[in-house]
Amino acid sequence: MTKKRSAASTRLPMMLLTATQILVSASAIAASEGVIATRSFINGSWNIGLFDLSTGEFRLLTNSEASDGEPCFAPDGSSVAFSSTRSGNLQIWAVDVDGSNLRQLTTGPGRNGACSWSLDGSRIVFTSYRDGNGEIYSARPDGADQINHTKSAEDEFSGAMGEGGLLAFSGRAEGASSDIFAMNSDGTERRRVTFANHLAANPSWTRDGRILFSSAPDNFEPPPASQESRSRERDPVSGNEDIYVINPDGTGLTNLTNNGQHETIPVASPDGLTVAWFTRDLVHAWVGVVGIDGSGYRIITPTSELHGWPSWGPSIPNLVAVPLAGTASALLAGLLAAGALWTLRRS
Repeated sequence: MTKKRSAASTRLPMMLLTATQILVSASAIAASEGVIATRSFINGSWNIGLFDLSTGEFRLLTNSEASDGEPCFAPDGSSVAFSSTRSGNLQIWAVDVDGSNLRQLTTGPGRNGACSWSLDGSRIVFTSYRDGNGEIYSARPDGADQINHTKSAEDEFSGAMGEGGLLAFSGRAEGASSDIFAMNSDGTERRRVTFANHLAANPSWTRDGRILFSSAPDNFEPPPASQESRSRERDPVSGNEDIYVINPDGTGLTNLTNNGQHETIPVASPDGLTVAWFTRDLVHAWVGVVGIDGSGYRIITPTSELHGWPSWGPSIPNLVAVPLAGTASALLAGLLAAGALWTLRRS
């Protein structure tokens, strides 16, 4: 059984966030408001952390020896859902933002992860392998009424639910190594949104109804003249990814971070003006932001630590700071041990 460490008994060396570590552009982030939930490697294990953009303060939301990750804020900011191995197999859990009311939402032998909250707050979308392959499921916030939306023989993963129940997800249908698809929540009007030479993945919704996702630069072809399925030879996978935005009908493809760096897991701010993402090197991972128009590219978490998988929620009153800890060797060990959680959204 996983042991729970109390916040009161956990003593961590102080690490202050400097002005250069919390660089939030006024042009990119109006008023720099809200809280970003992250998967953070702190004191020897992966947990969910909260960064307050207004103050630069950080605190742990979960504090377990298990591996917690892939956080997603409820739209009203009351709770954070996340994936965790604390019950043995990877499952979806949720916790209130004050750390109370921890509850397990999924069970069973198959992995369940890569969760996201629907924009209206009524459903939690997640990837499940209970049927032998990756499928896009959703459930009510209490874990009830679990529905398989995709029901496909191909792997599908990393789904998001927008206005009116419209689903975006990445998948391998139609010969894709991984492309973005969209459909109604009942499975109707399914369509392929991107035609990538290699991975297009990790979709989420903007507040104006577009789809954010990550992919290698210069990776796309126009849709085929025929709507028949097609497959083709794939180019070698580039080491870098950029953040893109596209309309659900496949028009309006725009690269937001075309700068030679690596960014992935995009998520829009509550006001829709800014996009958070994360990147990594061999030892560290950090979160940054960029304006929805591509301006104001900034790093917002320390680049000497491990923070990733951002989810942007509204401001939380009285967010209490918990100092950060970790040596380079411990961070590298944690990164190498990340395994299933690091790859579930993409595999």
